[in-house]
Amino acid sequence: MVKAAVSKCKAQLAEAVGKAILASGKKAIKAIGKFLTGRLNVLLSLGELMEFARSEIAGLLALPGAATGQLDTSVSVRPGRVMSYAEAVRLPTAKPNGGAMPGCSRLPAASWPPAGLPSMSLCVQSTDADLNGNGRPDRLLTWRPTWGSPGVELDRKSIGAVAYLDDGSFRRLAVPTTGWTDVDTMDSFDMDGVVHLGADARAQVLMIDIIGSSTLHHTVLGLDKRGDLRPVDEGGRLADVMSGGAAAYGSAWGCVRSRGRPLFVQAGWSRDVTKVNPPVPWSRTFYSYEGSTLTRVGGDSGTAKPGGYPATGSTCSNPAPAGRGPEIGAVR
Repeated sequence: MVKAAVSKCKAQLAEAVGKAILASGKKAIKAIGKFLTGRLNVLLSLGELMEFARSEIAGLLALPGAATGQLDTSVSVRPGRVMSYAEAVRLPTAKPNGGAMPGCSRLPAASWPPAGLPSMSLCVQSTDADLNGNGRPDRLLTWRPTWGSPGVELDRKSIGAVAYLDDGSFRRLAVPTTGWTDVDTMDSFDMDGVVHLGADARAQVLMIDIIGSSTLHHTVLGLDKRGDLRPVDEGGRLADVMSGGAAAYGSAWGCVRSRGRPLFVQAGWSRDVTKVNPPVPWSRTFYSYEGSTLTRVGGDSGTAKPGGYPATGSTCSNPAPAGRGPEIGAVR
């Protein structure tokens, strides 16, 4: 009965759109809006039909634009129905921060596509993360083509992400990966950890985007002040978080507190491989995080004993700023 009612609603909507097109611009929009308001409010008022209604509304709202020529339908013929929040949270969950990360895999054949997914042939990863910091889990979904090998660029048009928030809404990437000009060769797009960088409970997700010979390079995804999903920036560029190393050099990241203020740490070190057990020169840079921006606030350097490394604090997994990492005092 419910599906029949929605089907009837669609037919009536099409008829209303046809009549509205005969009117001039503003009158047509007002007529469509008046029709939609009545129908959609009825659907949303039925609590037990909320999930079904949300899915159908995506298609209903696209119909006026398609009929009036204001929506380009030449690129895709996929239905307006997309994956809902309830369906997104049922997907297998990645276990970052040292846990087992499931491989990127295709969605089940019967699944509706996540918002923005260009092809069901792509592999998808999913993880829980409190992206808006309200204490309830949201779900981040990412996708990419089947992985090739390090150094081989992936098709960026087939790489993306969408955040499903606990209120049922979703946020697509505000800056598509095709615009990530700071990433030279994107040969990966895989989750590597859920972190908390700022002085609030919002979570961010580390994404491996370059697999170097000895170093993993990460982009960080999170919600900005407006609630848009975007890559974190630093100094006017996409932030590049590095970890890993070889015999002659290495890098690591972490979180500390400076006089109670949570800071993100990026550290690097080198080693003279021509000597036996040489001392290890190192440096650290400290960043504050606000909105979706990392800002350098200080740094230090030193020399570790043979076999030693600089301290980088915690894994940034604690959502509470007071427990974000060890206290290091003032930074300069």
